[in-house]
Amino acid sequence: MLPGWLTFGGILILVGGLLILIGFIVALIANTTVAGATDPSYTTYYNQMAVFDALVGVGVFLAFLGWLFHQMSRHHAMAH
Repeated sequence: MLPGWLTFGGILILVGGLLILIGFIVALIANTTVAGATDPSYTTYYNQMAVFDALVGVGVFLAFLGWLFHQMSRHHAMAH
């Protein structure tokens, strides 16, 4: 069903990378929103940075998990 070069681990790595990218985009929006405001709303900034932390944390975890699954599938294929 999947091409030979694409494994379940590779898919997890891609999803983790996208979550990290989205997290950094949210952080960029938070920084520009506060920097450009005359009366900055630090609650909004804090909430956006919390979203950044959550997205990047989950993204790094998924990328590591994907790498682990990819390595396991490669070693399993070599053993058989």
